[in-house]
Amino acid sequence: MTENFFLDNSDLQFRLEQIDLREAVELKERGYSETDRYPSAPRNYADAKDNYAIILEVLGDVAATRVAPRAGEADEEGRARRGSLPNVTDWRPEAKRGR
Repeated sequence: MTENFFLDNSDLQFRLEQIDLREAVELKERGYSETDRYPSAPRNYADAKDNYAIILEVLGDVAATRVAPRAGEADEEGRARRGSLPNVTDWRPEAKRGR
């Protein structure tokens, strides 16, 4: 199994590096105007893309180490519950201990 769905996928990393999102990122980051208010806010396009890469790295780790290992069990649970509402507490470790 992969350790990180982002870092282990060179196509995703290449795409993030090559895609030009300047206009969208500038809008999303409000023209990089929040650096005075928030010291960690991106100061420019390159800084914003670096931040996004860090976020994707964290998400890739969570997806690979937390979500993927439980995917099969979640699929089986979903099939067993078709037509009924899921119990949102079933995913918690304390709920599993009681089974």
